[in-house]
Order: sequence, then structure tokens, then C-alpha cells
Amino acid sequence: MELSKLSKSVRAKLRAKVLENIFIGNDVVELIEEEFVHSEFKVVYPMDDIYDLSTEDHITLFNNCTKQFLPYIKNIYIENPSSHYYLIELSNSLSNLTSLAIYGSKLSLSGFNTVLNNLQGLENLVIDSVYFIQYSEEGDLAKSVKLHTSLKYLVWKYCYIEKCCLQEDPQLIDFDYDGYINERSTIYFDLDHYPKLNYISTVSRNPPFNIEFLLTNPQINWLDYRLEKLNQDTITIFNAIQNIEILELEVAYLDFNLNSINLQLPNLKRLYMHNVSIKTWSILKKLSLSSPNLIELYFDITGYVLPPILDTINSILSLKKLTITSQNSMYFHFDDFSVSKSLEYFELCFEINIDLALSILEKYPNLNTFCIHDKYFDRGYILTVDQENTTKPWILTKMGELIKYNKI
Repeated sequence: MELSKLSKSVRAKLRAKVLENIFIGNDVVELIEEEFVHSEFKVVYPMDDIYDLSTEDHITLFNNCTKQFLPYIKNIYIENPSSHYYLIELSNSLSNLTSLAIYGSKLSLSGFNTVLNNLQGLENLVIDSVYFIQYSEEGDLAKSVKLHTSLKYLVWKYCYIEKCCLQEDPQLIDFDYDGYINERSTIYFDLDHYPKLNYISTVSRNPPFNIEFLLTNPQINWLDYRLEKLNQDTITIFNAIQNIEILELEVAYLDFNLNSINLQLPNLKRLYMHNVSIKTWSILKKLSLSSPNLIELYFDITGYVLPPILDTINSILSLKKLTITSQNSMYFHFDDFSVSKSLEYFELCFEINIDLALSILEKYPNLNTFCIHDKYFDRGYILTVDQENTTKPWILTKMGELIKYNKI
């Protein structure tokens, strides 16, 4: 469709939709260089490298690059080691911004606090693998960051605070802090009540903090949690998720007898477990069978020794949606498949006997959709998968690598 043939109002809506997200990565330098070539700075400063510019002039060029997009921007995504200069400028102009995501960056802590102060309406915040810099004149190493209690969505993972021996921000766009750091520690956000927060994604670097935070915020219904080890010290996390409806979980090691505890998770409806091995399978089993209202289960299996999958999924009486992924080849025993008759959607991400699967799944009255992915199969075999070779009552639809069967 040609944009010129659309009405002015439709073009305006499309433009607003396309430009509502701004990504600041390493390629932002190319945009600034282009702006530099066509700016008055090229005459005043006949230099080859824009990093020779002062920070003030560099930011002026950055503002010239972004000013045309400012009316449309709703979300900022940052992945750049010098991004706090850009971020502060954008926050000054976008006080109504609701979403901010920062990945793999190194930021001035004071600069980040300035940004948060500017963005009073922030609702969605992602801080992932970020190093905050604190200068020597800024006091003792900070232990936490104060966030807005208006947040609805929060990701806080792998964040650190570093004490820099410099007294203050060097005001250099490409400054390399290597050799200037003399102290480092994990940094958290303030333990507080966030009444609007319904989603949080975090890792277990401080289990007591995680547990207390969840107990302080019982309104959270979606938890994404990465746990290094489930043991006597961390098992109490399950006492804090009684209200969770959606749980995403990854546990690297299990060092606890799960049979020694009684779990009741009446509100859990959706469980997604990542990197499940034979050694951690009992966690998935315990959670699944402790959740009488579980309607969706997703798990991806790692390792060559398979856990007793069917024994568990056949025992989940309320299941409506099931997705299984395997990082290695595995044989799925469809002859022993006896999952809940309420199952409506089934997806497998590994090679199977398609004809056998369809014949078994035909017997499930509520199962309307069965999906597989062609990348797990021999290319020659996939070419023979078509509607002509598909038995009733199934209708075949190919959508890219997804092969989808719907029951008539």
C-alpha cells in the first residue's frame, strides 16, 4: 500500500504508531555524525571525530536528531554505554513518558535519579544488566534506588553500583571507566508498596528482599523469577506467591526435598518454566500438582535424560493450554498421552510422528489447535506435509515455520 494514497488522518496515525518507540544504541553515533556534517559545528570545529566535541555540543546535535520525533515518542529503549547524557535530555522533553527500558548500559546514578524525577508518570520500567556509577563526592555506596510507586510493570535484573574514584561526572561522551572503579556491589530498588504494580521480573540475588517485597505487594499477579538454587534458604519464596496467577520460573539447582512441604497455590493459572532438567523436574511437578486451577503450562527441557513428563501432565485436571519445547531430540510417547479432556491448545517444539499425534489428539473433544514447528523436521519430510495428506477432522495451516492444525 502506498502511503501517499492514504488519507491525511490515516497517515498521521501510522506515523505516530511507527515513531512511538525510540531505540538508542551504538548506531546513534552514526545519526549524530550525519547531523554534525550538516551543522554549523562542522565549520566551527573542522574535526574528524565527533567525540572531540564538548558534551554540550554533542547533546545539541543529539537534540537536533530527535526533535522531530518528540511529539510521538511513548517508549524509550536504551542500550549504550554513554546513554545517561541522552537519557537526561529526552526525559527533560518527555515528562509524560510512560515506558523506559535500559539494557547493558553504564549510567551515572545521579543522572538516573534525575531521569526518574523528570518522569513522574512512568508506568513501565526495565533495568537489565545496568551498572550505575557513583562518584567519590557522592558519599557511601548506595544500596538501593527509589522508584515511583506508580509503576505497573517492573524488570530489575543484574544491576550493580560501582564507586568511581573520580569526584564527579567527567562530562565525556565516550569515557571509559575501566581503571577508575574501586568498589562494586549489587544494587536493588527500595522496598516499598507499589499499589499499581502487577508484574515484576527479577533474579534471586537477595532472597529475603524478594520475599519481603512480594509479601508487601500482594496485588502482584505475574512474577518472573530466576533462582540460582532452591534450598532451605530460598524455598520460602513459595509462601509469598499465594496470590500469583502467572509464574515464570527458572531454577538452576535443586537442593531441597520438596516432599517435605505442603504447597497450596489456588490462584496460579499459568506456569512457564525454563531450562527444566531431570534434576529440577520435581519443582515443576510440585507446582503443577499444587495448583488446582492451572489452565496453562509451558516448559522447555534441557539435557539428554528426559524427566517423567507424561506422569505429570496427565495429572493436571484443569489444563487447557500446553506447550513443550526440547533443546535436544526426544521421543514423545503419544500412546501414553492421557491429559485432561479440557485441553484446547497443544504445541510441541521438537520432532514427532505427526500422523500418530493427530490420531491420538482427535479424541480430545475440546482440543481445537495443535502446533508444531518445521525447523525440527527433515526438510524433505516437511514438503510432504499438506492438506491432501492430512486426515479429517484436521485443517492444516502453514504460517512461516509454524505448522498449525485446527479441528473442523
